[in-house]
Amino acid sequence: MASVSRYVNQENEATSCWLRPEVVEFLSREDIYGPRVSQLRRVIATPPPLTTLRANLAPGRTPVRGDVGGPNTRASPAADADAATAITTRAQVAQHLRDKLGASFDVACDDRLPDLIVVRSSASSRGRGGGAAADSHSSEPPAPAPAESASAPPSATTTATASTVTKGEEKGFPEVIVDAKCGEAVMRGAEVFAPGVVGAETGINTGHTVAVYADADGTCKKGETNKFLGRKVFVGNGVAMMGRSFFYKVKTGVAVQMTERVYHMPPLNGFLEDVLFLQNLPSMLVAPILSPTPGSLILDMCAAPGGKTSHIASIMENKGRVIAIDKTPQKVVQLKATCSRLGATCVECYSFDSTKLLSEPPSHSTSNSTPAAATTASTNPSTATSSAAMHVTIDNIGVPPYPPNTFDAILLDPPCSGIGLRPCLREPMHLKDLEGHCRYQRKLIHVAVALLKPGGTLVYSTCTVNPQEGEQNVHFILTTFPNMQLVAPPQFVHEFGGIGRNGTGLTADQARMVVRFDPCVQTDHPAFFAAKFKKNSV
Repeated sequence: MASVSRYVNQENEATSCWLRPEVVEFLSREDIYGPRVSQLRRVIATPPPLTTLRANLAPGRTPVRGDVGGPNTRASPAADADAATAITTRAQVAQHLRDKLGASFDVACDDRLPDLIVVRSSASSRGRGGGAAADSHSSEPPAPAPAESASAPPSATTTATASTVTKGEEKGFPEVIVDAKCGEAVMRGAEVFAPGVVGAETGINTGHTVAVYADADGTCKKGETNKFLGRKVFVGNGVAMMGRSFFYKVKTGVAVQMTERVYHMPPLNGFLEDVLFLQNLPSMLVAPILSPTPGSLILDMCAAPGGKTSHIASIMENKGRVIAIDKTPQKVVQLKATCSRLGATCVECYSFDSTKLLSEPPSHSTSNSTPAAATTASTNPSTATSSAAMHVTIDNIGVPPYPPNTFDAILLDPPCSGIGLRPCLREPMHLKDLEGHCRYQRKLIHVAVALLKPGGTLVYSTCTVNPQEGEQNVHFILTTFPNMQLVAPPQFVHEFGGIGRNGTGLTADQARMVVRFDPCVQTDHPAFFAAKFKKNSV
């Protein structure tokens, strides 16, 4: 668990992630997750104890001037000349974080990943071995350990010693109810933004201290004025930054600034946002597993919000081209904004259905079947393009769709069930939705394999504990496409994550070549899965 302040649970307070009974039953199967489902639900209802950030310092980007008191601004030419203020190294970024966060948090650089910065509550980092900020991999000496409270409740990996937070309602503070997603963000260190407010007691004005709860079951009515009696999670106390009536009138802005949090997580809203990217560590491993080289032509098939895309561009030193696709136009706006903010200048973003990215069927079938999307695209005269008529290169790639054997490397990080992301207070997914993810992922796999050049690299990743979306899709790739070869990721990856599950169709050797993060095992992190393939010649 994350470093957590102690408070007394009431009967109507949620202590585990809400899942539909049919999904719980599915996960309880021995071949899926097994009897540890109850433990999983408790773990994922809490945030990871680590906050991991990527220091984005790609070569050629505009130097940035840090403002340790708030958001940064891009450096002016005069500031660029001032070597004392320009941020050009990860060590400088880490020092700015230390200056902002003070002694309450430990900030460390992990040398296994050149852009990784780890932030952990000072209380939770004492006496730990391993993890992303293990002393043997840190480029900086550990801070001295303060005395710990003997009364703090222990956990499997963390001794929680944060100061006690008394629920505001016990002090007579009025109650503000936020939706589950807003509550989860607050648990990770965010403030309460107005769109997330669902209900609030009457009489709340600017400057009033309030108790903040998350609606665990989604049953609080918008605009509720009475004390909410449904299942809820106390996330902390804060100060109202606007009157109650404005909670529902405005679409932006901080409604409550948190002053006491149940989970001791660093508040980083707007801080060095051109340099720092908040990203779970497992997601940060994907681009190094792909290992793109400068000058390559890369495809990211489901790219929004852009964290992995921009990381790929950074590793390539913005040399080459990255085609980033997402089906939803609104997500592409976010994708473009992320790439622009982080200086990913070699990325081109398109709103397109990736199941239809293939402009024509492969000339030589490499599987037992041809994806329906490819057949549909090839019969559309407005999109079909003969690969014989035009050889696609990095210089003339153009807009989608694309012919077979186009890309040097492909990242397929498809929509998935997300079971195991944390914190997660409520997941309303039906079992049919979960099954639908598996079918959709296999459609995308067909297209990805066809678009990849012989000799190219495919990385497939998901953020779920469900092996049907992980190991079983690896088995599907290996049995459906004889020319696809499973290859091991860089050695350091398994220093962070575990190996694949048994009983999923993979051999023992194959299971050791994929990486799996299980929140009940790798307790510092959310769920994740990744596998790397090489496409051989037919």
